[in-house]
Amino acid sequence: MKACSRFFIHLLVLTCFCVSSGASATELVIAFPEGNYAPHYDSTSGTMQGFLPALMRQFSEDSGNSFSLQAMPIKRYQAFIQSGEVDFILPSNPEWSDNAKGNLLYSSVIMISRSGFVRPLTLRGSPIRDIATVTGYVLPEINQAFLAGKPNIYRTIDTHASLNMLKARRVDASYAHLDFVREWIKKNNVDMKLYFEADAGFDHFSYHLATRKHGEIIQTFNRWLTRETATVLELMEEYGLGKGMSIN
Repeated sequence: MKACSRFFIHLLVLTCFCVSSGASATELVIAFPEGNYAPHYDSTSGTMQGFLPALMRQFSEDSGNSFSLQAMPIKRYQAFIQSGEVDFILPSNPEWSDNAKGNLLYSSVIMISRSGFVRPLTLRGSPIRDIATVTGYVLPEINQAFLAGKPNIYRTIDTHASLNMLKARRVDASYAHLDFVREWIKKNNVDMKLYFEADAGFDHFSYHLATRKHGEIIQTFNRWLTRETATVLELMEEYGLGKGMSIN
């Protein structure tokens, strides 16, 4: 009888362990746009790198939530967040197309990204005639003082391609996120003197974590962002974010 009791106790402990292990092993999927958007995020090395992935890994460690960071084409993760095949998307914004159905929940602001017209210093103040930018980017309204007619717009696959067009002087302006430009200059040893033509027009984008069904984790994340402001600022400094409007 005692042996039988010991057997059932052992079985109960094993069952509880398996249930507990299974729960802790459950990963929630955070989908990022695929490609190189360093220093914000970069999937081209095979693992998610950059400020936002580092931030989510730190939140995972502090909160006990387990996340799988995956890169996907934008249209794919927009469909997957609606179908529930991914749990979160990052970065997102209430005004972007991934909220077409208006049913996403958003975290507090994680960071602000500024984008605008980057130009060779030698062209400062001159009319903008040819612009290179990434396919899908919407240009801000350009100050009429910088126009001498309708500019030609060249769409590229990524920021690196549009900045390479600027470097080759095939265009006189590139519309891009300033953090991306600084990273491109650093990694490619660019010696061309560039500047941000702020008076021509620019945009601010707030980045948020978005979900359809994990509102409780969004609330936990918001509290963590408030509590760990110093950690967030340290990571931003580490990845070269938040340097204002300077280029080089």
